[in-house]
Parts: sequence; structure tokens; C-alpha cells
Amino acid sequence: MGEVFIGSKALRQRKLTAHQLRTHYRAIYPDVYVSRYVSPSFDDKAYAAWLWSKRRATVAGLAAAALHGSQWIDDDEPVELIWRNPNPPPGLVVRNESLADDEITRVDVLA
Repeated sequence: MGEVFIGSKALRQRKLTAHQLRTHYRAIYPDVYVSRYVSPSFDDKAYAAWLWSKRRATVAGLAAAALHGSQWIDDDEPVELIWRNPNPPPGLVVRNESLADDEITRVDVLA
């Protein structure tokens, strides 16, 4: 398994059993998991937040700066997303804003 993954997808693909998911992994955000034995980096949390948004959100703020290479961001900072969701889980800041196409840059697969 990769570092950060969608739990329901791993179960559907039979990569893990429900027991393995419960005992060896922990949810960072709803249905987004990481190994129970590692401490996720800020980049991991940003990727997890994007997965939580069903790959629809745009990563913003300090999270975007981290993805662009900034090294001075604490791992305990909240991840900021541009997306419409009035009830984000703890650790996420979700802003319902509009972005023009020229305001978005792709980093790896994330927008």
C-alpha cells in the first residue's frame, strides 16, 4: 500500500481486509488512511485532503506553498482547500471561492 490511500477503494479492490484497515491504519480524514505506525508529513496531509475531496478541490494557502517546495511549514498546520463543503473534518480549512483558470497550477496530479 502507498502512504496515503482511500480506505473504501482498498477494500473494494481487496488489497486489505476490514480487519487490516482497522488495526494497521488510521483515518486522517473520513475514508482516507495512513499507516498507524508513521506520522504523516504536511505534504501527505495535503494529498489526503485532496483525496477526501474526491480529487475535486484545489489545494491552497500554506498547503499549496508546501507542494511548491516551501520547507518552513509546520506539520500541524491545517490544510486549506478551495472547494464547496460546509462541513470539513478537523484539520481542514475549506473555502467556497471561485478561481480563474490562470490562478491554478498543477503540481504532480494535484490542482
